[in-house]
Amino acid sequence: MSWIEVDYDDAKWLWVPQQWEGMPWSGPAEWAEAFAEAWWLLVDVDPGGDEEEVARLRDALLEYATRAGTVFPGQDLYLYMPDPRQAPVPLAVWGLATSGDRNDRLRELVRSMDPEAVEAPIVELFRHPHLGNGLRAMRYFTDPGDGTLGSSLNYAFRSEPHGVDVLVRAISADVGRLAAAAQDMDELALAVRVRRDEDR
Repeated sequence: MSWIEVDYDDAKWLWVPQQWEGMPWSGPAEWAEAFAEAWWLLVDVDPGGDEEEVARLRDALLEYATRAGTVFPGQDLYLYMPDPRQAPVPLAVWGLATSGDRNDRLRELVRSMDPEAVEAPIVELFRHPHLGNGLRAMRYFTDPGDGTLGSSLNYAFRSEPHGVDVLVRAISADVGRLAAAAQDMDELALAVRVRRDEDR
């Protein structure tokens, strides 16, 4: 059996658990409280966080932790948080069984032909040292609920030896922020590996 591993920078990213059995936290509330406090202590941001800022971050983490299994089912969720004063940006990583023609499938996964996009997504070749050549696409769309502009940065790869198509997707309502964070998003995508059980 194959599984996905991400060697992420824990100064910028926070992994969100979706199962709590065997974890050191009893559930989402305890996890969110612990990491909101720890993040303000560990991140070198001036001025330091006060109680209101810690509470704001705690509430954001709690929302992601309680909704992760519904909004991101079967996906590993990471939150981009280099600055605790800014709202976290969610990024999901997951694997799917390979299907169909490789190029067509990768273009589908990065949503290159998305009819909801406000313009044709910008699709580029993205070279990965372990997963080979994949695709990267920046996509801009309007929220069907309120019409606001949002963006997603999508990566897709095919691991033939493992029979897995890998998808990495970050999404944000703050278009400028996601564009500015693109290099860090690229670095996380490059940190994704597909492993077999015997590799552990």
